[in-house]
Amino acid sequence: MDSDGVWQGDANKVQEIVVTYYQNLFMALSNRVPIEDVLEGMVAGMMVDMSSNLSRPYTPEEVRKALADMVGMKSPGPDGMPGILYQKYWDIVGPDVTAMILEALNEGVIYKKFGYIHIVLIPKVQYP
Repeated sequence: MDSDGVWQGDANKVQEIVVTYYQNLFMALSNRVPIEDVLEGMVAGMMVDMSSNLSRPYTPEEVRKALADMVGMKSPGPDGMPGILYQKYWDIVGPDVTAMILEALNEGVIYKKFGYIHIVLIPKVQYP
């Protein structure tokens, strides 16, 4: 359907509608402030302790808390394991999971399989 509400069946017209929609969605508006200006103002106004807190390495306690806050029976990730497995068997898998996560967060070493994602399309209806 185009911007006038007219249904379009021609493939070229549909493509044009989609391209125009996303161009308008992501197009920079002329009154926006460059991100560099925003960041410069933030860094200058940041207190030293706040800055050091934001740049400190992640800790094993933070990894454990994040995992404990996961909803246990939600859909599993690419590894096929729901969060409850990690929560229930933390004393067994915890040290290895923590080491791997801290290595990714603090050192930037990310295992290839971390890049796999699940994309789920959820229809916008009252009861999906």
